[in-house]
Amino acid sequence: MHRRLRPPAALLAVWALVLLLCGAPSTGHAVLSDVYLTAVNDSMMELSSETMPFWSGGHLYVSSVIFSGSYRSLLGVAYSRPPNKPVVLYSLRSIGTALFFDLETGQAYDGQNNTYHLPAIQRGSYVFFPVDLVASVLGLIME
Repeated sequence: MHRRLRPPAALLAVWALVLLLCGAPSTGHAVLSDVYLTAVNDSMMELSSETMPFWSGGHLYVSSVIFSGSYRSLLGVAYSRPPNKPVVLYSLRSIGTALFFDLETGQAYDGQNNTYHLPAIQRGSYVFFPVDLVASVLGLIME
């Protein structure tokens, strides 16, 4: 029986896939330690510099691409980049739940003005977000 994963399960599936690819080398095969794949539910994202997650400061970062297009409805989190304002990730299911990332100052804060010490990272024209912060603030972790 095939069923779609709910947003928390989808994020955990992505996390499990990344951990599996990072820590399980096959005997006799060359292993690239810095190549990761991202999947949302049943959709594997195209492998490119725009979609490839990476580790920074002990935190896994994923591309803003995962929160746009058809992927945003699968996760229930959308991405917005208004000109001259902080980048925003917001919940499509919980009105008023959002994370703001000021790329200039490195500040991150939520709608209740709680600040976080995990900035978004810009690479070229793409912004990458710390998965653990996004998941916990926007309610994507299963309890």
